[in-house]
Amino acid sequence: MHSRAYAAPFLDQLDAAKQLDGVGLFLVDQFVSHDEAENAFQTLNDGIPWNLTPSLYGEKLSQHAYHHFRNNKNSAYKRAEKSAAGGLTKLEDLCTNIEKYFDGKVSDVYCNRFMNPEHHIPYHTDTFGRHVIVLSLGSHRTVNFRNKKTKHVTEVRPKAGDLYFMPLRVNDSYEHCVCAANKEDLASDDGNDTRLSFVFFFEPPKYAKDYKITKIDKIRGFLEGILSG
Repeated sequence: MHSRAYAAPFLDQLDAAKQLDGVGLFLVDQFVSHDEAENAFQTLNDGIPWNLTPSLYGEKLSQHAYHHFRNNKNSAYKRAEKSAAGGLTKLEDLCTNIEKYFDGKVSDVYCNRFMNPEHHIPYHTDTFGRHVIVLSLGSHRTVNFRNKKTKHVTEVRPKAGDLYFMPLRVNDSYEHCVCAANKEDLASDDGNDTRLSFVFFFEPPKYAKDYKITKIDKIRGFLEGILSG
């Protein structure tokens, strides 16, 4: 823990988090308690207007997905959100809790539902020009981070309620994937093999200068956002 002459909750939380083997991830166990995680899973699994056939860059994704934009004023979007008020109210609560805990701002959330054991996300790097915080609910899935040069793979298996902060610069050296379910994942006590993963796009506070997003990253992220649609 570093001693600072000013209040810096974001940096304090990173100091308190577990770091992953040089990858650059910051892991927080049980950000959401066990009981709260079970309740949130049920509400979000049932209450989000999931797209069952999503695509990205023109390619069909295997998982179900939903992109939640905060403060979106589009009327069609608002109607869709109104029909899913319970789930999206819970999602907004999570956004607020993350903002308070990390002293930053969440702009939007990309929601993934891995309902089928074969649902997965292949190796890729994020090029949206923003930091992300990833919260897991439901069953386990393995997330692999593979070094681009050495090809060494570091494995992460978040439990329900765990989250990790992934700075944008992790993508400079690593690509990552979400694996299909294995036998261990399918042996859950409650028989529910569905995993929910929420990717919160996060802006750190201004005092966290080491995590400032450059103009080049912002431009690249803007262009990627256009292409991905």
